[in-house]
Amino acid sequence: MPPTAVPPSPGASSLPAAWQDLFTRLNTVAACSDAKILLQDTLTLVCELCGAEYGVMYEYRPEVQEVVCRVRQGNLPDNIGVCLPVGGGLLAEQVTSPGVRFYPDLQAEPDWQSTPGFALYTEAKSMLVVPFTRNGELVAVGEIFDPQEMPLDQIAFVSARLSTEIHKAFLLMQGWRDNARLQALIAIIGELSSTLDRDRLLRLLINYAAELLNAEASSLFLVDEKTGELVLHLASNWQEVPVEKVRVPPGKGIIGETVSTGQPVLVSQAAMDGRHYPKVDLKSGFVTRSVLAVPLRTQELTLGKGMGRQEERIIGGLEALNKRQGDFTQQDARMLELLARQAATILSVADLYADANELFLDVIQALVASIDAKDPYTEGHSRRVSEFSVAIARELGMPPEFIHQVRIGSLLHDVGKIGVPDSILKKPERLTEEEFSRMKEHPAIGGAIMRQVRLLEHILPAIEEHHERLDGRGYPHGLTDEQISLLGRIVAVADVFDALTSDRPYREGWSAEEALSYLHDHMGEHFSPSCVQALTRAYVTGKIRTQKERDTLQRAEKEAPNPSQD
Repeated sequence: MPPTAVPPSPGASSLPAAWQDLFTRLNTVAACSDAKILLQDTLTLVCELCGAEYGVMYEYRPEVQEVVCRVRQGNLPDNIGVCLPVGGGLLAEQVTSPGVRFYPDLQAEPDWQSTPGFALYTEAKSMLVVPFTRNGELVAVGEIFDPQEMPLDQIAFVSARLSTEIHKAFLLMQGWRDNARLQALIAIIGELSSTLDRDRLLRLLINYAAELLNAEASSLFLVDEKTGELVLHLASNWQEVPVEKVRVPPGKGIIGETVSTGQPVLVSQAAMDGRHYPKVDLKSGFVTRSVLAVPLRTQELTLGKGMGRQEERIIGGLEALNKRQGDFTQQDARMLELLARQAATILSVADLYADANELFLDVIQALVASIDAKDPYTEGHSRRVSEFSVAIARELGMPPEFIHQVRIGSLLHDVGKIGVPDSILKKPERLTEEEFSRMKEHPAIGGAIMRQVRLLEHILPAIEEHHERLDGRGYPHGLTDEQISLLGRIVAVADVFDALTSDRPYREGWSAEEALSYLHDHMGEHFSPSCVQALTRAYVTGKIRTQKERDTLQRAEKEAPNPSQD
């Protein structure tokens, strides 16, 4: 049945006196700039004019030809915020030819079930559609169900009077949304900047990407430098969908296009897009409907005095999947690009830091190995003391920053032996009292050497205090109890444990049980009880092994038969 068309509303100057109350009320409604209140007051007014109990108001989004449910009147289902298509339903003609229309017999309308209001009030008998336009373009639309009266001229006047106010309120609301997203983006970037932990950084990145764009999931692909493939490194929904380490061939998929072209790609219907790579969905069980993909660009840095340079390159791509409301927009793409660019830069710095740290450790280990090599009976001693010290720190629940200090400080704890004569270090017999006095100088010598390295000042206690005792009878300073730093107490326990369990020319190394018994017997006098107990836990749980135990395992592995030769 065709709807009843309504002529345009009269101008304000020709309003009869009987309409003055309506005109006054409209001015009151129009004075509100809050979009939700303005829409609710508008809907309430229209429902009162029509004697209707139920109604709903939608915001129209022309870029995706959808309406978003904003307010409702009466006891209707809560669809606030839900996006619904207008194509095919009774609202479709409002897009091209907006006007007040009345449908007296909804159940006889073939397009009723495709209309947004059907999901809210299936049993409705009739419906009045009220559009709100600006310059002939649809801005918002109302559905009034089962109206008892039909003051069509007044309804048309309400539409004409409030359309511009509703449009302005939507613009203001969008500005607030944009500002909120910008503030969220700033907060996200700030948090990403707070860590150089690569794995934590990547996890934050994908979680925030999904949150920022109101997407069901997000995924991060990184380029495999050897094969050129895109590796699905992380996904925000990884707890439900184990999709990590999936590989996409170079140039394949939507993510492949954005990485190869360096441009964002927006796809509203992935299943209908020839670029979609369905194997990822098949492996994960995740159904991709819509996609926004942006490249991860980074500035590759080459550091060094006089040779610093930068070169931009794409190291991967970031995807947001299945927008919860509507489709991804160009604004979404700009937001995600900002996040991806900042995160990629931080990621590059994190990798640079990791490379520098690895180089730093390699240099230290080479230095320590050369020092250990001066004494053939203590080869590998510093490395083992470092492993034992780190195990103690972890058992004590220390943070990563402190554990890093423990690792470096324990590696360098004997660096002062570089100032001890080889004749003393390599002597196979027990040292004389005078020789032992020279040997006792190595903590002070090591401290003097490392104090010149500004970035290593925090690890000096490991070098200077690992021969101190809680009872004050240690060296070089005779410190007692809490005067000895935790770093010094940790390395002291690890140092003695390795010394006791390693072979010497004048004695055979003790068993681990014997060494632990010795440490326990001297807790509180020589050694920190908490450090000894932590070392014991690490040994009992198999986290550490003595040098003799390692040698035994290596011999057993070499002597074990090779199944492939049978």
